[in-house]
Amino acid sequence: MFTPFEAKFVRIRPLTWHDAIAVRFELIGCDEPEPIQCTEPLGLAADLPLESIEVSSNNQDRKYFALTAERGWRPLYSTPGEWIMVIIYI
Repeated sequence: MFTPFEAKFVRIRPLTWHDAIAVRFELIGCDEPEPIQCTEPLGLAADLPLESIEVSSNNQDRKYFALTAERGWRPLYSTPGEWIMVIIYI
């Protein structure tokens, strides 16, 4: 299990990969003072607007971040400078 953390922004920046970069993810959390008790989805499963997800490239494919998507999001280029940032307003 991962250590809970408090954040206004979450940025995912791949450092290594095999062949091409692709990602799907969901954030779990809440606005309670005890993060251990947080179990609610905060991302696309909770209807997070796609505009709250910023990416270095390939904006039109942001819908593929959802765990239920048919594939993962892929940047236009498989280079080390690609990144994802999720802005959550609680």
